[in-house]
Amino acid sequence: MDDFILHGRHGRTEEPQKEKEDPPLLSRGAALRSLVVEDLEKNPLHKGEEGTAALAIARAMKEGWWEKRQDQAPWEVVRELYEYNKERKAREARKARRAEGPPTAAPEPERAGVASVPRRRSGFSGGRSSTRTTRQETPAEEVSSVVQLSITVGADVRTVLEKAAAYLAQPGSRPVSPFRAPALKKSEALSERSRVDYERGMNQVKKDIKNLGLSTGWDMCAYLVQVAQDATASTYRRRRALVLRLVEEKSPATAALIRALPHYGELCAMLGRRPSPRSSAVTEARRAPQREKQWQQLLRHLSPEHRDALLALRYTGARSCEAESLALSLEEDEGVAVVRVSISSAKTGARRTPGSSVRTWTVPTSTPEGTILQGLLERRGPHPAPYSPDALRSAWRRARLQEGLEKDPGWDLHSLRHQFAGDEKKKVALEMRRTHGYDWRRKLFGKRWQDSEAYKEAFYGPVAQRLGHTCKDATKIYG
Repeated sequence: MDDFILHGRHGRTEEPQKEKEDPPLLSRGAALRSLVVEDLEKNPLHKGEEGTAALAIARAMKEGWWEKRQDQAPWEVVRELYEYNKERKAREARKARRAEGPPTAAPEPERAGVASVPRRRSGFSGGRSSTRTTRQETPAEEVSSVVQLSITVGADVRTVLEKAAAYLAQPGSRPVSPFRAPALKKSEALSERSRVDYERGMNQVKKDIKNLGLSTGWDMCAYLVQVAQDATASTYRRRRALVLRLVEEKSPATAALIRALPHYGELCAMLGRRPSPRSSAVTEARRAPQREKQWQQLLRHLSPEHRDALLALRYTGARSCEAESLALSLEEDEGVAVVRVSISSAKTGARRTPGSSVRTWTVPTSTPEGTILQGLLERRGPHPAPYSPDALRSAWRRARLQEGLEKDPGWDLHSLRHQFAGDEKKKVALEMRRTHGYDWRRKLFGKRWQDSEAYKEAFYGPVAQRLGHTCKDATKIYG
């Protein structure tokens, strides 16, 4: 495995010094050629005869050929070069057979792995009999020999890797996923928050690579399979994206191996485990009602400033990354004093329709939540949580350590958002019951109210707006 996997910075390509000094002289096609040639020269996965032939073809290609493929990923071009090599070998074999002329009666001596198969008499061949040499291939054995590991894995993990090798050899045999594969964004297209998040994840992946001693592309695939074996679907997909981002530019062959892995559902079936449910055990723990006495005890371990910041998150449902944008103000609505809550949403979806990314609503000061928010406004001003996500997580973790709850997902920082969502759902249900009676769901939306889009909009819509969800289906699993 290249040294950049252990020591390279995320999103930065190690270029020769000359290219760094004078980047405008290097076109996109030339840059692509440089990456592909470097991968074919240095990656141990290309050290065989086919890799050497692919390298020769890459060096022979003219500038125009590379410019036409400037929008492709390096691993796609590497695969295309391998296909060119196969076609070239097939053409040379056909020419050699034509040049041999009519075969002699004596068959060629058998070689290792080659058997002589008599050709069937045919009227079109004038009744002559010949001997044709064909290679007796055992696909499963060849695929198994392709998998090169420097670490020890279980039999089930190796079975998955051999399946991936078969898919890599015959891409058309890989089942089509019902879900569209997410495309990796360029590093420069990521938001600042995403960059920080990816940097944290990259550090963890690099640490795993070093500790586990991963050194080949197949080692990286085995690492991901083991993640799928133990973790949830979201953790596996996130780790896979991190590894792909790590190897995409410097090791296209490794990226191709990872993309050849079976889809998550097939992966779980081969590993003998059920795919993780939509609501994981962690999510269920977060949704469970929190004991008020325990909540108050945790708050006592915080400084006054951090205590008010955590109260602000708990009673507004703001994400930790939205805390600094959280704003409170005291207003009057038709003679009733209210606290207006405004939050800049960190997750705005695809933003297909124009609109503000700031969500806002009011809370009467006469309610328990309004009283708490008014107190925060009076003590801390309009911005009660001026802290970064890391600062909030650290403060909350210290409090949980004091109570022995540092490993309890039911009390992690995100659980406060679930508690807020649960409270808001109770308010909506109570208002509906007061207005339309106890059986309000059937009265308003029919017997199949669970499948009604109108019900989803009426019940989950207000809660989704306050949580900053662009998809109301996500709101279902909150609270």
